[in-house]
Amino acid sequence: MYICNDCGERFEEPDAKRLNDSMLEYAACPYCGDGDIEKVIVCPHCDEWVRESLVKYKFCSDCEEDLLERLDANFTTEEQNALVGLLT
Repeated sequence: MYICNDCGERFEEPDAKRLNDSMLEYAACPYCGDGDIEKVIVCPHCDEWVRESLVKYKFCSDCEEDLLERLDANFTTEEQNALVGLLT
């Protein structure tokens, strides 16, 4: 899934647009034609759409913060490192 940073629309696949009359193609928004697009993912905890470039662990920032707080409260540093090793 992608989002256009110009018009804000979400879409499955970008259109292939040609740069002027050249053979060079670029990925563009199928709604407005702008090339400023980013991949987005759905946070598995809250179902919020999040720009993939802004996330570290595939969660939105609120869910990631909550998860890290719960890890700190319930696991030792050694246990946390073991869990991170399992997830990466």
